[in-house]
Amino acid sequence: MAYTVSDADGDTDTRSFTISIESSDAFAEGDCYVGLTVGLGESCAYPGTGDMFTVDSQGQGSFLFLFADAAIRIVNQTINGQVYDLGVSHQGEGAWRIDRIAESTEPVTGDGGAGSEQEQYRGVWVAPEFRCSAYDSNDYSYPQSVEDEIVAVIGSMYSPYTGECLATTGETDIEHIVARSEAHDSGMCAASADTKRAFAGDVINLTLASPSVNRSQKSDKDVAEWQPSLNACWFAARTLEVRRKYDLTIDRMEADAVERVLAMPHVDGIDRAGLRHDSRTTSGACSI
Repeated sequence: MAYTVSDADGDTDTRSFTISIESSDAFAEGDCYVGLTVGLGESCAYPGTGDMFTVDSQGQGSFLFLFADAAIRIVNQTINGQVYDLGVSHQGEGAWRIDRIAESTEPVTGDGGAGSEQEQYRGVWVAPEFRCSAYDSNDYSYPQSVEDEIVAVIGSMYSPYTGECLATTGETDIEHIVARSEAHDSGMCAASADTKRAFAGDVINLTLASPSVNRSQKSDKDVAEWQPSLNACWFAARTLEVRRKYDLTIDRMEADAVERVLAMPHVDGIDRAGLRHDSRTTSGACSI
């Protein structure tokens, strides 16, 4: 390219220069798809929309109203008439991976162990915990009457964590096997209000525990942080069942802890292949 310049005296000079344009797909904005890596300054579009998942120059990911450093999970949530189902996780050094989109995931390969190539463990996505919105226990309310359902499922006033046969419901707490705050940080934070309430009152995730165990020992801990003195295999297996049902993630430390428990051939006299939450496998001699 040539251009002409003039100085204050009217003298002119013609100079030439070359502009070199390098093509790159680094900033190409196509549709997001499972397995795609999105790097610093890159974006991809949620299929069928103009909504972009974007990674900024600092490595922070964003989608819609969500901004995150580790992971973003939106599970079949309707926003302004559009249903979104998206899972993305930070792989390090500003690179983000599309793990799930529009109910599609890559098939698991290899032995399926914790931290496998596809970042899945026993059907649960492995990802760091991430609080995409403030946690409020009121969002996870449940009726006290659900305690009667728990007793009916167990078959007696029994606490699987300690093997105690309890006399009345006054001696028990309703215990969430996957704690509500743990679920919130594992993807439930992006769920609808109805889904949060359904989770909180779902008997698949509820059992009975003494107040001292529920409030002082178990509290909001996951399998990596706490395991019951009895029925640890049932407990670990049930946490996976709950996470699969509600499409919750699991962090790597917990996945490794669960695997250590489930790798034991026999725990607490319960065959891990036939774990069930009823009097035949958890209550023993407790009377109904």
